[in-house]
Amino acid sequence: MTYRRDSDIYARYNIIPVVRGSGDYASIAPPHSYIDVRDFESPEELAKYLTYLDKNDTAYMEYFKWKPNYIAFPAEWFAQAISYCDLCERLHSDKEEKIHYDLKEWFDKKANCNKNL
Repeated sequence: MTYRRDSDIYARYNIIPVVRGSGDYASIAPPHSYIDVRDFESPEELAKYLTYLDKNDTAYMEYFKWKPNYIAFPAEWFAQAISYCDLCERLHSDKEEKIHYDLKEWFDKKANCNKNL
């Protein structure tokens, strides 16, 4: 499974976010899970595409093929949840026995949790 942050409402319901701005949406959203207005030459082209999706259920549902392969976390607890995922992965993948006397110290400073989020 891949873990990605997503708004809870988009994950629960079959709603396609239409995004606009300078954000790097590809780095935080599953592929083909949103519509970026920058991909269209004009508002008219975007409107035509949205109308097309409204009338074509097969094309519309293509935007939700990501759901079986991702888990969407509500933004307010994403950082904490992904830290636990990282901790779990480290606990199960590191074959070298180590003793950590201060788990908080290790988790906060050495585990690289929540870096680059």
